[in-house]
Amino acid sequence: MTEATEPTAVAPEMIQADQTPPVDPPPEVPQDPPEDPDVLGVMEPAELGMLTAIQQQGRAIVQRIGEAEVEKARLLGQLSNLEAQNQQHLQNVAKRLGIPQGTQWQVTNDGKVRGMTQAPRSFQPRVVPKQG
Repeated sequence: MTEATEPTAVAPEMIQADQTPPVDPPPEVPQDPPEDPDVLGVMEPAELGMLTAIQQQGRAIVQRIGEAEVEKARLLGQLSNLEAQNQQHLQNVAKRLGIPQGTQWQVTNDGKVRGMTQAPRSFQPRVVPKQG
């Protein structure tokens, strides 16, 4: 059996009128970390969404440019091959016609092969007399 204890009397001079009995302190609320002095503000969700969309479009364009550069390289290779084929074809024609190497010649639209003794008129320099 346990004995009942009598309440302990507190001397009236120890209790003040405005004193309240001690209360457990409130649990600590996590506080926000100290503010970063470099942060100037926060974008609205719509603004951030727009920024993200613009950046994605930019990356997509860069990707397309890269793909276009690869295609450009392929096309330049094809062009180079065609130019080599063209030169070989012209050399074969010159050989068949007996045109000596180093002779300048041209092909007209109707297929005639003409020797060129001088540069075409459109390429001749024009001499302008001095005025003075």
